[in-house]
Amino acid sequence: MDTGICDPHESSPAIAAAFGLSAGTILNGIYRIDRFLTRGGMGDVYLGSNVETEELVAIKVMLPRLSEDPKILSLFRSEARLLIRVAHPAVAQYRVFARDATLGVHYLVTDFIDGDALSARLHGEVPGPDEVARLIRRLAGGLRVTHELGAVHRDMSPDNILLPGGADRRGQDHRFRHRQICRAR
Repeated sequence: MDTGICDPHESSPAIAAAFGLSAGTILNGIYRIDRFLTRGGMGDVYLGSNVETEELVAIKVMLPRLSEDPKILSLFRSEARLLIRVAHPAVAQYRVFARDATLGVHYLVTDFIDGDALSARLHGEVPGPDEVARLIRRLAGGLRVTHELGAVHRDMSPDNILLPGGADRRGQDHRFRHRQICRAR
């Protein structure tokens, strides 16, 4: 049975080739793919930028077989409609869920958070109690806002929390890692 989750041994260059994606590819005349960042269960994530403003963004590209599934597309559309309304410092801002008709690719654009996952940080220095309490309060606030809109996070884990450099910390969900992302209450 095909679960819709990608084979971790499937190469990202093969996915990129299926769409004709590479550094410099422009999606809908707005976003440029700059470089590959990571692979998730439902697609690849790229560092990108707005071609007019040079603002950095994360571009999450759906796997071809998932973008052809009406149920999966419906899930992503519903999620995007809901999460584009979330405005909280602990949540990466959704910008757009779109399809580039020329390339035939569905993609999601969010804030780019330049930092490491909390899981990587936990393997190094041990954060103090005050820092842990601050992070928990911030993340709980972000979850509260998303829950109030009707979204349920299905995998809140240290791998899905990015800690950018400096004092500002945002929790960012790599939603492409999950088959069922959120649901209405």
